[in-house]
Amino acid sequence: MVFNRGRYKRKQLSTKNSERKRSKRIIAGLAILTLVLSSWPRFHLEKFLDIEYNPLLDMLQHGGYYFVLGVALFLIFPKRRYIEVILFFLLFSSLIFEIAQLWIPGRDFTMLDIMSNYIGIGLAFLVNMLIIYMRRRQKRSSAEKTYTEIID
Repeated sequence: MVFNRGRYKRKQLSTKNSERKRSKRIIAGLAILTLVLSSWPRFHLEKFLDIEYNPLLDMLQHGGYYFVLGVALFLIFPKRRYIEVILFFLLFSSLIFEIAQLWIPGRDFTMLDIMSNYIGIGLAFLVNMLIIYMRRRQKRSSAEKTYTEIID
């Protein structure tokens, strides 16, 4: 009996091209999400909570968004070769989206926003480095345990 007569396709193994396409789609989707959120007029949490504008809360929003975005990207692309690309993407897109707000009605360009974006990106980078360090340490300790079990 012969199976797989063309009706069922085998699952293709992941190739570098498919990995690159997936990466490009994820980054494009996140860039579009950031563009939509940064171009939405008067998009501030204070407006939804019906409270007065507070620069610290604004900084927390900007930094928090880029922190979550950075951590998500670092977790989605855990390979070491992506770290520089992710950092460049986050820093550059943050700057471009803030500069673009000069021409968007109802949005303001401030250095405080850029600074808080960069703080969020920096914290995401530090969290990523901490995760990498902890994973390496865990691998080393498990390798040492295996080595001592073999010797004993």
